[in-house]
Amino acid sequence: MAIVIHKILNNNVIVTEDAGHNEIVVMGRGIAYKKRPGDLVDDTLVQKTFHLDKGEANSHFQEIVRNISPEVLEVSDEIVSEAKIALNKNLNDLIYVNICDHIHTAISNKQKGIVVRNAMLDEVKRFYPKEYSIGQMALKTVRVKLGMDLPDDEAGFIAMHFINAQMEGNARIDKITELIQQIINIVRKHYHIEMDEDSVYYYRFITHLKFFAQRLFNNNVYQNSTDEEFLLLVRTKYKNAYDCVDRVNRFIRKNYGYTLSNDEILYLTIHVEQISKIIPGYGENQEGGKE
Repeated sequence: MAIVIHKILNNNVIVTEDAGHNEIVVMGRGIAYKKRPGDLVDDTLVQKTFHLDKGEANSHFQEIVRNISPEVLEVSDEIVSEAKIALNKNLNDLIYVNICDHIHTAISNKQKGIVVRNAMLDEVKRFYPKEYSIGQMALKTVRVKLGMDLPDDEAGFIAMHFINAQMEGNARIDKITELIQQIINIVRKHYHIEMDEDSVYYYRFITHLKFFAQRLFNNNVYQNSTDEEFLLLVRTKYKNAYDCVDRVNRFIRKNYGYTLSNDEILYLTIHVEQISKIIPGYGENQEGGKE
């Protein structure tokens, strides 16, 4: 059966329609070589077909694959397929776009000697072990299929894409945004300050809050692994930050029916402590505001 080319993205990727007149992206080595839109190609050349239901995902994907090798496309599709089986959940269509783009960029950075550190790697490992294992699987696939060793930081980044892909709908995103803002307001009230939103500590803090909010609204309760003794040490060393997090914990328990685990208290305390270090006049021994 012949396929009509609607658009050529590169020699190996074209845009066409399926039987239901839905736009699809089709990949095959040399499938568009010396071809033009309107020409026919043999469907035996097709190696992979991408059905992206959402218009935004489809257009982004087409833009990205113009400069991505078929090997990277194949590897990315394999990673997403295995991740869907491992997670057994619906994933946002943009996951194809994000994984293709990320693998391509990570390989390019590696070739250029650019190292991108993942500030959230430890938290991804601790709070999202299943997604992190998918990230590790992805690195192994890249190593075996493409002969490229990527750093462990990339396993964390890939995991973050799959964490985000499990979110459903704008309503959930609105709730996450609202919760993040509520927590920020508690911290502001506690320290009587405005945060430096350009600070790397603020960026890490917000990223941590996004992960936490996603877990809360996905009912993904995290089991404690941090013992009480270690938490007591943190509470003593970072008393003001711990008191601030206690206020956050009480607020969330009252308004969302969720109690922070020891691990969540630990990580949030550390982030709040780091935020406080860039606030003039505040330090770990400074008293915060009262409720």
